[in-house]
Amino acid sequence: MQSYLGRGMLKRLVVLAFAALAADPHPLGSRTPTTPPAEPRQVVEAALRAVEGDSAAGMGDLWASRPAADPGDRAALLGLATLARFTYNYAEAERRYAQLLNEARSDAGHRPADRITLYARLGQAGVLSTRARLPEADAAFRRAAADAGEVDDRSAEAEALVELARVRFRTRGVSAATRLMDRAGRILPDEDFALRARYHCTRAALLARSAGTGADSEVVTGLELARRGASAREEAACLAAQGNELLRRGAYEAALASYRAAETIRRRVRDRAALASTLSWIGYVHMVSGHYGAAQAHYRAALAGARAAGEGVTEAGVLYNLGMLARRIGDIATAIEYWRQSTALNDAYGDAWAANLSYQLGAQLAALAGDLPEARRRYARALHLSRQLGAAQTEFFSRRALASIAAQERDWVVAERELDAARDAARRHGMRAWAGTLVGDYGTLALRRGDFAAAERAFTTQIRSLEPGQHVYRYDVRTQLAELYARRGELRRAEGELESAIDEIERWRSTLSDRELRVLAFQASSAEVIDPRFSFATVVAALARAGRADAGFRLAERTRARELTTHSFGPTSCVPARP
Repeated sequence: MQSYLGRGMLKRLVVLAFAALAADPHPLGSRTPTTPPAEPRQVVEAALRAVEGDSAAGMGDLWASRPAADPGDRAALLGLATLARFTYNYAEAERRYAQLLNEARSDAGHRPADRITLYARLGQAGVLSTRARLPEADAAFRRAAADAGEVDDRSAEAEALVELARVRFRTRGVSAATRLMDRAGRILPDEDFALRARYHCTRAALLARSAGTGADSEVVTGLELARRGASAREEAACLAAQGNELLRRGAYEAALASYRAAETIRRRVRDRAALASTLSWIGYVHMVSGHYGAAQAHYRAALAGARAAGEGVTEAGVLYNLGMLARRIGDIATAIEYWRQSTALNDAYGDAWAANLSYQLGAQLAALAGDLPEARRRYARALHLSRQLGAAQTEFFSRRALASIAAQERDWVVAERELDAARDAARRHGMRAWAGTLVGDYGTLALRRGDFAAAERAFTTQIRSLEPGQHVYRYDVRTQLAELYARRGELRRAEGELESAIDEIERWRSTLSDRELRVLAFQASSAEVIDPRFSFATVVAALARAGRADAGFRLAERTRARELTTHSFGPTSCVPARP
């Protein structure tokens, strides 16, 4: 896939990714100041540094002593609320934020917001956003932006707009988020390096998730600003955004390096909510690379971390990914259960972006159950929502899956039309590497239509283009190539291709540590709808019809040793209870 990339910028991103992984962490002070600041933004920064430097208890004691002497010390109350927020004591944080906001409302008259009130509202909005109370967070960030305008605090106003953009991205899509980011960009203070880093890396994350252009340059700028401002959390956010962009481009190893560098920083600064998200992305890289044991382990850790930190969006996302993992290994009952859990959370949160992904997983499960009309309906719904949200990747996958359904129904015209639409969407959004993955789909379509020459060209081209770690996809394509040879009457060639494909994937399976995963990974399919076992059965049947039943029996026996354990990915074993 990397041959499709812009080599210069990709090389720079890869260098940054590995350099970040190897770099020494920024030093974090753990000393508690004897006189905490009174200026609201400095109060928030002091609370954050105290948490990162493992001196939150000392800072909390210092702030707690001040309201005892002076009940009107609102800066100290803001500090205590902020400490509670960054240590994930949300009940305490919301109580103290509400106290500050209620005090402001109880003042006589309708005086403008002051800066303590402003930062209390920003903190309250941050709690709501982390806990995936998205409509409430939307209202709180809008109010905070308005308050910041009243008191002429450009940093607070820009921060509120950036955070509101993150919420709107999930509820209304790319266009709504981009408009807010444009507003924030016009008022960013030059001297606030950490906030400017957040702005650029939020833009990078939005572009990477929506397949826009320019994410790589935004990441480079954001990383430079974060390091200039000595902001470890913003640096980690930039590294995570860099990982998203590298992943979108198919550079899996470099993406993993970026995510691991972000993981290292987030562990160090005790950013548990963001750490859970990073672990989930690491799990995703392992899953798409075929390393299912590592994927499961990271998803387990991400789910536990998200629940401990009250990070609702990540919790729902990990449940969805666990469903995807279970589907890939053939444990459909468990996949359905995870899909139901993630869908329920997304509906409760009003998270349209995540709901769109859930429609796709639900469609895959319906197709695997043989309900193609329901699968088509769900994919069509996902396609419609993808266009509304500007979700280029799910638009691509929905088109691809609709083509597979049409192929199963032998509607070759619709199948080719949907593949063409998927290819056009990938090219339109700059996803050239993704467009390259459709070569194998066109080969499958040609095979089903009986155009063996076109199918062979497509399959051999696809095999040459695959990354070394894409074991499952390679097995799928080679199995279909064996079917092609069998249908063309070249039985020895078909047997040899299938035997070699089995040898290759079994060598990979032998490297997996978990016995259940070694067994189940052989069942895994990279295809969204098409089942490669059909191709396998076609080859075995052709050998039997030609009087070579022994060869067919031997190949079948090699797959019969799988001893599937359907509960190895069940909810009891991999979903920790909510603390």
